[in-house]
Amino acid sequence: MRSRFYKWFWIWELLKEEAWINEMAEHGYGLIAPHRLRYDFDNIEPGQYRYKEVFMRGSANSTEVVDFLKLLEEMDIKDVGHVSFPGHTIVYLQCPKTEEDIERTLIRRSNMKRCSADIFGH
Repeated sequence: MRSRFYKWFWIWELLKEEAWINEMAEHGYGLIAPHRLRYDFDNIEPGQYRYKEVFMRGSANSTEVVDFLKLLEEMDIKDVGHVSFPGHTIVYLQCPKTEEDIERTLIRRSNMKRCSADIFGH
């Protein structure tokens, strides 16, 4: 069953927003469509997925964002949506919950050192 929630987060509160989305996942709500003030969820098994937000330069159609999403698709990390702002995009990622976090998965599985350094600051 789909559920819709309205919640406000400032652009600088990405970690707070991400924590809330992951808390929702722990309660059985899987994010399926993020918007600026609205979040659409579907029922999932509680704790089945983890979510990560990535703040990127460029529009959702820019080469960097499109190439990054292709890389994620190859790694079984799903892009559940994005929200664009002038010159920037927030990408919402979903992957099965494991002991390893999404950042380590990206770095371990990719040879794109520039990508991981630019996006995650490692």
